[in-house]
Parts: sequence; structure tokens; C-alpha cells
Amino acid sequence: MGRALIMAGLDSISFSFDVYNKEDYEKKRSGADFYITLDNIRQFLKIKKQLGKKNPLTVIQLMSATGEDNKVLLEQKKGVLEDFKECPPDRIVIRRPHNWGGLLETAGDKTGPEARKHACTFPWYSLTIFSDGKAVPCPQDFVGAMPVGDLNKDPLTEILNSQPLRELRKMFRSGVINEKLPCFKCDRIIRNTFMGIPLEYAGVFLRDSL
Repeated sequence: MGRALIMAGLDSISFSFDVYNKEDYEKKRSGADFYITLDNIRQFLKIKKQLGKKNPLTVIQLMSATGEDNKVLLEQKKGVLEDFKECPPDRIVIRRPHNWGGLLETAGDKTGPEARKHACTFPWYSLTIFSDGKAVPCPQDFVGAMPVGDLNKDPLTEILNSQPLRELRKMFRSGVINEKLPCFKCDRIIRNTFMGIPLEYAGVFLRDSL
């Protein structure tokens, strides 16, 4: 499967490894095996190196635990580098936890229009396709609460420029978020931004763009 993905000409791939220790990983990823996952990613990178391919740009994503300091995060990143020293990924990204589009309740949740000050960037650059062809604008919409099209019926370009997506972009741009929106409580749309880019991703965005 890894070889097929590479040979298909994929531009980038991100592995959400999340927690870098066996106990916590298998607790959070029920049914998964830490070492099998680790080996699968290593094998993917090994095949990519053997094929001499630059793409796909390969990212390993980790999630920081609430309250973790920079020292802990650096040790976590160091551990990943050690395990992948023969065939390292192109990038290791450590993200902070969030409430999955408002599906989960967290202690830091904010409610009310006054908290919705920043536009979510997903409607402009992302589209998630379910296995049945249904399309939603957000990769955190696991239940398909915001359908914007169906690839069984509509071309991809039409879905990207569909009326539901245009209305969603207009609303986010205005900064006034409808309380009936499924993602109204999502903590991804209350992050500090710079020129519309979430600050936690600004470094990556600038590096990739420049």
C-alpha cells in the first residue's frame, strides 16, 4: 500500500501518531498496536528512500498533552528522530489538543458569538471525502453534519465552488458565526491568527510558501 501511494504521485502524507509511548497510544487508539504502527511508518519511509522519491512530503504529527512544557515536547521529538534516524520524515509537527470540531467538551471551551473572532481556514483550502463519496468542509466532521456535495453526483470543482461552501466562507469572513452551525463550539475558530493564518501554523506556512 505504501509503495502504491508513493507511485501514485501523492504530494504529501501526514501520519497522526499522536502519543509517543505505547501505553498512552494504545489507550487513546483503541485496538491499535504501537509497535506495528511505528514499523508501518518506518517501512513507508524506507520504501520512499529506496525509490529515490522526494514526494510525498512525509509528516509525523504528535499531540502535546495539556500543560506539557517545551522540555517534554523536545524530548518527545527527540524520541521520534531516534526511531526514524535511518529514514527520517520530512517534518515532525506537535499540535495542541482541541475539541474535535465541538464534538467534545473541554474545560477551556468558550461559547457565545463574542468568542468567534477568527475565520476557520478549512473552507478555503480543505475538503474531506467520506468513503461513500459524501463531501464535508472539515476533517473533524466525523459524523457528516455539514454535507456540501457528493462525488457520486458532482465534479470536485463544482463542490469546491458550491453555494454551501461559498456561504460558509462568507460567514467565517464576517466573524459572526451562526449558533446553529454544527461547529459553533469548535475551538479551532477562536485561535489567534496573523493575516488569517493560525499562529501555531504560521511558521510552517511561511516556510512552505517561501
